[in-house]
Amino acid sequence: MQLGKLFRTTASATLVLSLAVPALPAQAASASGYSQRDNHRAERRQGPAARAERRAQRRSVERAQKRSKRREEQRERVARVKAHSQRNTESARHDDRRTSSNWNDRRRSAERNQVDRNRAERARHYERDKRRAEERRARDIRREHRKWQKENRRERERSYRKRQWEREKHYREARRDYRQWNRRWRSNNRYNWYRYRSSNRGIYHRDRYYAPYRDYRYRRLSIGINLGSLFYSNRYWIDDPWRYRLPDVYGPYRWVRYYDDVLLVNTYTGRVEDVIYDFFW
Repeated sequence: MQLGKLFRTTASATLVLSLAVPALPAQAASASGYSQRDNHRAERRQGPAARAERRAQRRSVERAQKRSKRREEQRERVARVKAHSQRNTESARHDDRRTSSNWNDRRRSAERNQVDRNRAERARHYERDKRRAEERRARDIRREHRKWQKENRRERERSYRKRQWEREKHYREARRDYRQWNRRWRSNNRYNWYRYRSSNRGIYHRDRYYAPYRDYRYRRLSIGINLGSLFYSNRYWIDDPWRYRLPDVYGPYRWVRYYDDVLLVNTYTGRVEDVIYDFFW
């Protein structure tokens, strides 16, 4: 019975405590509110001089707090600036070391690049000079070739005109002087070659005769025989008959050497018109 009463009293006390605990802050707040109202009422009851003094005190306190706050902020700002400057100084030192190393690398790289550029420039100059020399050589060759062609063309034209003139002259002489050869020249003392040879034997001494054919041998020719054109080609002509006291020829007739004999040949027909045996020795 007593135990039951104890339980009931304990429960009631706990309930009272649980209700009283939330009410304590409210009571404190109401108490603080009451104290502030009391202060305001006391201030209103006091004079204006006291109120002004308290306001001045509050302002001075606020100004002191602001000054301390500004000093703290200034100290923090100075600390940040010092830390930033220190970091910048360390970074600058590191950059200087790296810059000096990079400068040396850049200098060496620039020297190598300059050497490469100089080598490339010399190679370009060599190729340019070589190309120009080849172009000059090619121009000189072309110029010489054109000059040779021009001279050769002029020479061919002169030779052609000369042959034409000689051919026309030959034809004119042949048309004018193409008459029968007169063998009575032998009776003229002006052409006594035999007597002249006895006193001028050196003139009638000639070099060895070379026939136009390899296996050809000497044959005694007489008047009326027709010769091949190689036997009376211009290499066998006697250009100065009077030197040997022979009469001058005209038209198609030519004095021709045949071994040690002398033949008068009609170059149009190849016919032998006159013969002197053993003329040379």
